[in-house]
Amino acid sequence: MLEILIASLFSSVIILGFGYLFSNLFYSKKYVSKLFISEISIYGIIFLSFVSLILNFFFPINKIIGTIIVIISIISIIINQGYKHYIFLFVTSLITFLLIFYSNVNRPDAGLYHLPVISMINESKILIGSANIHFRFGHSSIVQYLSSIYNNYFFNLSFITFPIGSIFSFFIFYVLQKTNKSIKHNKTNAVFLFLICIFSIYSFNRYSSYGNDAVSHIFYFILVIKILTIDSIKKIKFDDFISILIITIFLFSTKLFMTLAFFIPLMLFFFIKDRMKLIFSKQFFICSIFLFSWIIKSLLISGCVFYPLEISCFKSLKYYEPNKTNIEVSAGEAWSKDWPNQQGKKLDYKEYNKKFNWLKTWTSNHLKIILEKIIPFIIFLLILFLILIKMKKDNYEDQKKVKNKRIFYILLFSIFFGIVWFIKFPLYRYGFSFLACILMCIFCLLFEKIFIRISHENLKKKFYLVITIGFLAFFSKNLVRINHKLVDNTLSPWPDIYSETGNFKQNNFTKISKDGNFLYYFASGKLCMYSKSPCSTYIIENLNVKKINGYTVYWKNDYPN
Repeated sequence: MLEILIASLFSSVIILGFGYLFSNLFYSKKYVSKLFISEISIYGIIFLSFVSLILNFFFPINKIIGTIIVIISIISIIINQGYKHYIFLFVTSLITFLLIFYSNVNRPDAGLYHLPVISMINESKILIGSANIHFRFGHSSIVQYLSSIYNNYFFNLSFITFPIGSIFSFFIFYVLQKTNKSIKHNKTNAVFLFLICIFSIYSFNRYSSYGNDAVSHIFYFILVIKILTIDSIKKIKFDDFISILIITIFLFSTKLFMTLAFFIPLMLFFFIKDRMKLIFSKQFFICSIFLFSWIIKSLLISGCVFYPLEISCFKSLKYYEPNKTNIEVSAGEAWSKDWPNQQGKKLDYKEYNKKFNWLKTWTSNHLKIILEKIIPFIIFLLILFLILIKMKKDNYEDQKKVKNKRIFYILLFSIFFGIVWFIKFPLYRYGFSFLACILMCIFCLLFEKIFIRISHENLKKKFYLVITIGFLAFFSKNLVRINHKLVDNTLSPWPDIYSETGNFKQNNFTKISKDGNFLYYFASGKLCMYSKSPCSTYIIENLNVKKINGYTVYWKNDYPN
């Protein structure tokens, strides 16, 4: 127990330490002085992730690199006196500890490609054409690079599971700090932030459900909060624009679908006074390096800039595999629309996706799941409305009624996201942040007049009461889970990254070779989990491998000499 608590603390220290490094490098001193400690940590998450990615072009992210990262972060904490924020470090560590202790990894996705990708990053520099080993490697997220850099000599290898827990703990602290600040200045914003807090506690209370999607939705909320709380949109400041741009780049690198988020910095770009100064700034240069490093990584792994979109693929690259790529475009969409549960004659992927042929099957299954997940939040909104009505004083009005354009813009953008999500990938886990933001925005815009008739002291008391109840539920659920696991003395409190059964034994899968050259490990239909890499769950036909200038290249056709 103590070891996991210490590991949780070090996870916070690592991220905060690099948050200081990034903020001091990236922003003006005046801007950094105004940042919440939680926001500095969020930039640490982004910086660490891209540091890991860029290093992997040249080195495997092994224990030596991971250990150096820990040492650098500790030095950064000491220099920037981060230890003075001991309450922040304690609270975030405690939340991470509760999430991680006796939890499972996100299965099956973690076993299929999250952990196998982390293993590849830890063992090898970037493997060119590795999407030919398993197509899901082309779907890897920047989160796998963040996790891989937690490989060090201080803790056992299960420490790589901690970053995702820390991401939630920093995020929820950030939302609370923003809510507290907004209550006095803008009650509508405060209500919106309060709703994000409650929805997040409700949605992210179980670590085993965390995956790339969870991180993607958390950073969508962070982007929305940033837009909501910057000083001005039409007169947007340099640092505010850069912060939105870097968050958007990270969001894009968590999930291809989030490419749509680039519309936000693109529109804001035209409100910058000195655009040439921005383009030639070191901040824009660093953002460009981060963005292009991710694009180049994708191109090297799959042959596509935006895998598996065929239009973004370079067919001249010998390691690009067109047949599997084309199948995955239709298959991913069809499965998200409940393709396996068709009744009667089964349509192929492409036909199923056409003309809403999928709608009847989807409404019979996936829609029910979405309603089950979202209705409790709708009920909460109705209860909150009744509470606010009771609190309202008709003769109290401390500010003029002003139409909140920021929330209206967020609503429009979330509806746009929601429509694209519904048409292409209507699974709840792919789109719940958009659905939540739509509901929150509508609630705030409809009842804004009620908010401004409530004193900020009264609003603050009620918010903190509800948030406290929410956290008590969060802690209780995790403590009950932990208590249930404590009964079995054979279980390890660390997340099992090696096996599907919880025995913490690393599998020795079959080694597949060709012409004396090692190709990959075959898991015989099992989940690869964290094992020797590269690993595939299925046999790969016509796979070839070659070493070129120190890089391993995989392809499925004749490679030129």
